[in-house]
Formats: sequence, C-alpha cells, structure tokens
Amino acid sequence: MHLTDRLIVNIKRTGLFDRFITSKLIAVGFLIISLIGAKGRKDETLNYKSAFAYIISGLSIYFISYFSFFISMDNETKAIVYMGITSLGFILVLTGGTLLSRIIGMKFNNRDIFNKENETFPQEERLLENEYSINLPAKYHLKGKIRKSWINIINPFAPSPHS
Repeated sequence: MHLTDRLIVNIKRTGLFDRFITSKLIAVGFLIISLIGAKGRKDETLNYKSAFAYIISGLSIYFISYFSFFISMDNETKAIVYMGITSLGFILVLTGGTLLSRIIGMKFNNRDIFNKENETFPQEERLLENEYSINLPAKYHLKGKIRKSWINIINPFAPSPHS
C-alpha cells in the first residue's frame, strides 16, 4: 500500500492532473500517435466526410464529458456517467482516425503490396495430348490479363521419381 500511495503522490506532483484539459489532450495526443501506423482492410467506399464526422463528434463528446461533473447525483453515478461519455467520445475519435489513416494510406500507397505483378510467369497454353493424357483447362494472370492455359498430365501411370 505504501508503494502505491507514493506512486500516486509522485504522479500528482507532475501537474498532469492539475487541469482537466491537460490530461485530456495528452490522451488524445497518444491516440493520434497510435493512429499513424493504423492499418485495416481495404474498402473502396471510404471517404473523408465520414471520417471527419466521426472525429468531430467524438472530440465534442470527449470534451463535453467535463460537464457530467456538474450534474446533481452521487459521486459513483457521476464517475460512471463521466467514464461512459469519455469512452464513447474516445471510441468515436479512434474510429474516425482509423478511417482517415486508411484513406490517407490508400491515396499514397497504390502499389501492389503482395507483388502479384512480378510473381506471375507464363504457363503452358498448348494442349498436349496422347492416349493416356489428362488435360485440365485453367486460367492464369499475366501482366494484368487473364489468359487460358492447360494443365497437361501426359502419362499418369509413370512412376514418381521420388518412389
């Protein structure tokens, strides 16, 4: 107990919690830093308007939570209301920031992240037949185009080289 009391007293001495706005701004600052590297699934329907709507409404709710201290109710209920409103605002800012970082990432990063273009190579496009062959039609991508090919198994009865 002595260790935790000493820790809390030292945190109080930093001045971090002297003003309401200071701790709120620090928390939002850390949220913004965490959003810089945010990644998500690719969605072509993303737009700036919805991202900014989330961010603005989230910041409004996040900072309006201060007024929950002036509602006449017991302290436990005030704390629950304050934490609920603050959490809602924080989550909305997080959602909007994630959307915005994905939009920005898509605008500046239109490259082939899985290197599909350079991983393709020409396939067998000829149909090779004999009396025992098994021939399966196939399709493959090459230089942005879909091409027709064949999977030719010329002699299915031949022993495996690994046998």
